Amino acid sequence: MPRHLCRNLLLSACLSAASAMVNAALAPEDAVRVTYLYPDIGSPYPGADALLEGGASFLSGFAGIFDISLDRAFITLTLTQNAGVNAVDFDGVRFSDVARTLGFGSWQFDAASTSYAGFDASRLTYGEDTLYVNVVGLPGLAGQTIVLTSAVPEPATAALLLAGVVGVAGVVRCRRVAVVQPG
Repeated sequence: MPRHLCRNLLLSACLSAASAMVNAALAPEDAVRVTYLYPDIGSPYPGADALLEGGASFLSGFAGIFDISLDRAFITLTLTQNAGVNAVDFDGVRFSDVARTLGFGSWQFDAASTSYAGFDASRLTYGEDTLYVNVVGLPGLAGQTIVLTSAVPEPATAALLLAGVVGVAGVVRCRRVAVVQPG
């Protein structure tokens, strides 16, 4: 295979990988309702309810205490101010997959990326299309995070992996052909 074709194959694989990384944002068909619940799981906090639809993926100062970043692969909640301990039944956020495209029942707690002291997987409650994050009883410091990841690889991740494998296979083939051909 001529070198310019090898170079083009590698360039194409890299562009596919970059495109896959960009596509992790919420798709046009996605819709997620984010609600702050306090003092119990049945009580939405006044004014703390937002709908994120395709393309929108960030809530700044949500409920006055969280910045929330959401895409098809990650949810990150970051405290924007210190939070005290409240003697209530529930203090946290509900994510509702309105469009039923994200499957919150399969999402996982990312302990390695979470810095919120005392937070663990037992503080998550799952439903088919709903995910509850409960911080009741935990003091929090501004800047601490809770990170959740999609357990099922999203299509963009699979495309990224495939593009990488194709790129490596193409480079190996180009080198093998270049070595075998005389002169």
